[in-house]
Amino acid sequence: MATEQSGGGTTVVKSGGGGMMLIGIAVLAIVALVAVFLVVQSQRNSPGQQAADAATSVASSAARAADDVGAAVNPTR
Repeated sequence: MATEQSGGGTTVVKSGGGGMMLIGIAVLAIVALVAVFLVVQSQRNSPGQQAADAATSVASSAARAADDVGAAVNPTR
């Protein structure tokens, strides 16, 4: 920051403080990268987990279908 006073011809130049801003920006960038990495990892399922989820879904559907058939065959149930 430079200022000039009229009449006296004195110029004051202040510098510094930019290092802390760079460190703050670097820390913020690292935090953002870690957050993105964690979000991507949490959304990614392993292929084995996807197969297990599909099998669970099929088993659940089959159980519901069996219950519906049982209710149709034996209405007092």
